[in-house]
Amino acid sequence: MTVSWEESITHTGAPWRISLSQDGSDDNPCLILDHIPHNELSNPSRRIESTYTNYSITIDIPDVSCELCSLHFANPMTDKIGNAGSPNGAGCTDPDGSCFSVYHSCTVPLRILGSTPRDDYICPNENPEDWPTVWRGDGNIDVDTSELNVYRRESGLWDGDWLMDVPERYRQLSGSMCTSHYIIDPSPSPTSNDIIDPSPSPVISGAVGPDLCISGAMTVQLDDETVKEVYDLRVGDVVRVSPENFERVYAFGHHDPKRKAKFIEIQTQEEKSVELSEHHMIFVASGNAVPASSLHVGDLLLNGNAVTKIQNEPA
Repeated sequence: MTVSWEESITHTGAPWRISLSQDGSDDNPCLILDHIPHNELSNPSRRIESTYTNYSITIDIPDVSCELCSLHFANPMTDKIGNAGSPNGAGCTDPDGSCFSVYHSCTVPLRILGSTPRDDYICPNENPEDWPTVWRGDGNIDVDTSELNVYRRESGLWDGDWLMDVPERYRQLSGSMCTSHYIIDPSPSPTSNDIIDPSPSPVISGAVGPDLCISGAMTVQLDDETVKEVYDLRVGDVVRVSPENFERVYAFGHHDPKRKAKFIEIQTQEEKSVELSEHHMIFVASGNAVPASSLHVGDLLLNGNAVTKIQNEPA
């Protein structure tokens, strides 16, 4: 099946991983493809969709059966790990490892018509034999990508949507699904050319890992103009994501009402505030996203408001 996605903010050398969830559960996903390299020609402009970088790749869906599986995308931000991300660096690990900033997204639930129940399927947890184990790193120097779940800055040659440094089968458009809900037949001869597009919809409170989140006490505006605390949000709520746009909440990257966490409270000249974990990104006047911990009093946020106070909230 061919999967396609868009990159709206570029992160130099940040690779992707695709995995398949369990049936009705996001726990213990099964690896499908690791170390998908970044396109270093990617240069999108924020909120201008026509400039977003498109990616497509064709993957093998395991011969499993399930009613509520989904494809998971992980994108470790290796541009943020300094020398560890160089070709000879130690790299960072994910999931549940040292990659402190990771973007996550997933598809809508998929019905897969294979022979082995997903929960009984034994994942090989390895890349296909014909997938490259070396990509290009800093300074166009080779970087070893043979170890799964260990990431450095990794780039490949992309032509349009397609990766050119891989066997042709990864560039052949393929897929099979119906229009009302997604059905995948993992037989080797799909009959249509539909594409699942896992472009990220809103993931509230924790899109990028358990130490990068927002406080459940923060509020968001719904499409009916009412306001909810993040803690009270539910899948299906339609929330404001920009001054002009609303989008539907399709999942929670993590949701742990009982967990204690430390947040940074950032106050602005309009006496508004937001509570973020220190590594959570926030947009500033330049249009760039920076970690909350890097802000200083006087900095201008994207909406033009100046930061007037920063304080650490206890766990």
